Amino acid sequence: MNLLRLLVPLAALAAVNLAAGFDSAAWEFRQSFTLDQAGPLRLTLPAETLDAARTDLADLRLLGPDGAEIPFALVRRTTVRPTTERVTVQARLIDRATVAEFALSEVKSLQRLRLETPATDFIKGATVEVQDESGRWQPAADSALVFRTRHGVEQLTLELAGLRGRAVRLTLEDERTAPIPLTAVVVESGAGEPEVFTDLPVPIISTEQEATATRLTLDLGLQHRPLAELVLDPRERVFQRSVRLVAQRLEDDMVIEDTLATGTLARLELPGGRRFAQPTLRIETATPAARLELLIDNGDSPPLAVVRVVARLRAVTIGFDAPAAGTYTLFAGAPRAAAPRYDVAAFAADWGRLKSTTATAAERTANPAYRPAQLPADVPEFGGPIDATKWQHRRTLKLTAPGAQILELDAEALALSQPDLADLRLVRGDRQVPYLLERTTRMRTTPLALVAAPDAKRPTVGRWELALPIAGMPVDSLRLVIAEPVFARTVVVGEMQQDSRGQPWPRILGTASIRRDNAEDRTLFTIELQSRPQSGKLFIEIDHGDNAAFAPTRAEALYPVRRLRFRATDTAGCALLYGNPSATAPRYDLQLAAPRLLAAPQHSATLPAGAAEAGAPQSAFNLGGPAARYLFWAALAVVVVVLVWLVARLLPKPPAG
Repeated sequence: MNLLRLLVPLAALAAVNLAAGFDSAAWEFRQSFTLDQAGPLRLTLPAETLDAARTDLADLRLLGPDGAEIPFALVRRTTVRPTTERVTVQARLIDRATVAEFALSEVKSLQRLRLETPATDFIKGATVEVQDESGRWQPAADSALVFRTRHGVEQLTLELAGLRGRAVRLTLEDERTAPIPLTAVVVESGAGEPEVFTDLPVPIISTEQEATATRLTLDLGLQHRPLAELVLDPRERVFQRSVRLVAQRLEDDMVIEDTLATGTLARLELPGGRRFAQPTLRIETATPAARLELLIDNGDSPPLAVVRVVARLRAVTIGFDAPAAGTYTLFAGAPRAAAPRYDVAAFAADWGRLKSTTATAAERTANPAYRPAQLPADVPEFGGPIDATKWQHRRTLKLTAPGAQILELDAEALALSQPDLADLRLVRGDRQVPYLLERTTRMRTTPLALVAAPDAKRPTVGRWELALPIAGMPVDSLRLVIAEPVFARTVVVGEMQQDSRGQPWPRILGTASIRRDNAEDRTLFTIELQSRPQSGKLFIEIDHGDNAAFAPTRAEALYPVRRLRFRATDTAGCALLYGNPSATAPRYDLQLAAPRLLAAPQHSATLPAGAAEAGAPQSAFNLGGPAARYLFWAALAVVVVVLVWLVARLLPKPPAG
C-alpha cells in the first residue's frame, strides 16, 4: 500500500508529455537498452554514457520507444548516520592486560568502537567481545591493533561489522608495553547496510620517482567514473604514507593540477597475528579524466612497491516511469545543453525505493543526427611567423615519434629564460609551434658538492660553498642531510654579489631553523629560498655558537618542473628558443583544442645536453658586469683629465717675468 501511494504521484508527474520535438542534433553519443515491461524502475547508468556526459550529467537525456523524451530523476544515495553512545569505563588490570567491560543502554547493532585515552606513543593488541541477547559472549575483533605515535598519527577505532549485543568487553594487551589509561569508549551503532561497490582493476601506466615522492599514473579507461575508493596493495608489510590523488586541468593556456582526495595509507603487522591495514583512499567525486596521478609522500623512507591498484566504483542510477516495453535510448555529449528541469526530480529520494532493472545496455555509438554548431578544431601544429634572430639561445629538440609531445625544460633552459618563461618559443623553420605551458607541483633534485669555506673572522660559524649546474638556476629550496643526533641551529643560504664599485656583499636567499631531538628523527632538512639565485655559486652558514661543530653530509637543490605540450607530425626540425628579455608571453589558439591534445598518447621530447646553438649576437658587455664597471671608471678618468685640461687652459697665465 505504501508503494502504491508512492507510485501514484510519480506516475502522474512522469506522464508529462515531452514529445514536443526533442532535437538530438546537439548530442554526440547515444546508447540504447531494452525493457521487457513498463512501469516505474531504476536504471544504473552505463560507464560509457557517464564517460560521454558532462561531470554533472546536465546533458543526459532519455528517449522512449516512440522517440519522446522521458523525464527522470538522479537517485540520490541515502547515507544513514550511525548513532553514538559515549560510555565512561573503569578498566582493570588482569594477567598483563587491560580489560574494560561495560553494558549498553539497549541491544544494538554495533558498527565500531572508538577509544578515548590521554596516553601518547603506544601500540597495543586489542580484542573485542560482544554479549548477545542470550547472554553469550562472542568474539567481534581478535587481531586488531590500536596505536598513537608521538608524531600525532593514531588508530583508535575497532570495527565490529554490525554485530548485535547488549554489552562489550575490550581487552588491551600489556605484555610488551606499559598499560595505558582508558577514559571512555564511544560506541557507534545502528547504521544502514554498507554501500555496494564494483571493483575495477586499474593499470599503472607509469611510475615516476620524484624528490620525496612517488607519482603513479593510473588509467581508469573512461572519464567521469563514480569513484568511491582507491585500494593499493604494496609489497611492504610495514609502512605509513600520505597520499594525494590529482587530475590535470587546463586553465587559460596552462595545465595545472587539481587535488581530488588526500589521505594516509598504512600497514602494520606484529608477531602473533596482530595487524592493522589502511590501504584505502576514500574519494567523494566523479573523476574528471580517465588518467589520474597518485602522489605518495615517501619522506626519508624508500619508495613503496605498489603491485596493484583497485578502484571501487559506486553506481549512478536514475529513476523513471517506462510507459511501455521496448528500446530506450540515452543521449550524452552536449557540452552546451542546459540542465533539464523535470518535476520528478522532487521525488528523487523516493525513486530509490523502486526495483532496479537488469537490462543490459548496448555499446555506445555515435549519434548519426549529430550536427555540431561548428566543426571541432584540429590540434594546430603551426602558429604565426617568428624572427628567431631576436633570441639568444636555440636548441634543437629530439623527438622519438610524431604525435602529441611533452617536453620537460632542463635547468639551462629555465635559468636562461625569463622568470615567467614568457620568452619560450617552439619553432619549425620560420613558423612558431603552439604549445601549452604546464606548471605543476613536480620538483626535480640535483646533487651539489659541499666545499668547506671557513671564515677566519667567525670561527664558530661553519661555512660551505656549493656550485650550481648553471648560474641563475631557479632553485626553490635546498635540502641538507645532517647525521648529528641532537642539535638546534639556524641555517643561512646566500650568494656573494658585487656592488657598482666591484665590492663583494652577501645576498641572503633564505634562512631556516632546524633541530633534531633524538637519533630516531629525520636527517633531511629543507631550507626554502625566498629569492632566486642570480649567480652560479651559493654559500651555507651554520652558527654553532658554543656547541660542537658538525658538517652536513649531503646537499641537493630542488627546482620546479615546467613542461611544454605540443603537436608534431615530423620528428625533425623542431627547436626551442629562449633568452629574449623583451619578449611577451604568446597566446595560441591551441588552448581551444587542449582536451584533445591532453587525451592523446604522449611522446617524450628531449633537449639534448650541451651548449645551446648560436642565437642572436650577444652584447659586448653586460650592463651589470665587470666590463661595464671598467668602462665606467675609464670614462670617468678621461672626463676628469679633460676637465683639468680645460680648467688649466682657462686660468690666466702668469705675467712674463
